[in-house]
Amino acid sequence: MTHIGTICCSPSLTLTNVFYIPTFKFNLLSISQLTNPTNCDAIFSSIECIF
Repeated sequence: MTHIGTICCSPSLTLTNVFYIPTFKFNLLSISQLTNPTNCDAIFSSIECIF
């Protein structure tokens, strides 16, 4: 990890304490980091994830 920052995904969704790791080939998302502060749920099925 080289940096920690904030990402504004949309006007109504800002993610804080985001790690930047330049050697990673994929973006990872912490479901608890997304759902806890926004008080929303995530529903998973075999083909999709709904927030």
